[in-house]
Amino acid sequence: NGHGTYVTGIIGAEVNNVRGIAGVVPNAKILILRAFDPSGYGEEDDVAAAILYAVEMGVDVINMSFGDNAFSYVLKDVIEYAYQQGVVLVGSAGNSSSNLPHYPSGYTEVICVGASTNNDFLSSFSNTGSTIDLVAPGSAILTTDLNNRYTSINGTSASTPFVTGAAALLKSLVNFNNEEIKQV
Repeated sequence: NGHGTYVTGIIGAEVNNVRGIAGVVPNAKILILRAFDPSGYGEEDDVAAAILYAVEMGVDVINMSFGDNAFSYVLKDVIEYAYQQGVVLVGSAGNSSSNLPHYPSGYTEVICVGASTNNDFLSSFSNTGSTIDLVAPGSAILTTDLNNRYTSINGTSASTPFVTGAAALLKSLVNFNNEEIKQV
């Protein structure tokens, strides 16, 4: 449905694409995993399997531009495992203008990202609350689209890849562990 293409473009669109955009980390190696069906619906066990696979493949940072209000022990256990393996976990805060926890970003191991406007104010749709660690641009974000096009998107799904890219840059420049990157 294009969601993964939007997110991946923000993280790593190539600089030499002549027109359009450049991602935060254009030379990053990106492992793209689908945990949802073509309509964007998925189950927690599919997400857990994708995270476990990413850990097994040795990823340094996982972007989780998705979520739900429901707490899941299965997902919590997998997130804890990934964190224990040194993975930096970054998750979207949600787009419901709610102050309730959103998962997986509501787990303490995850950097929870809300959305800001181009004027550096909180976006009206962005979730808030005690689980939010920071906000990043999430309104009118130009990114890659299906069929070799570009589009503008809104949401914490757009904010999260900016932080994921920044975390990947930190990992490439400094030998910080995941907790140090979370604190930065």
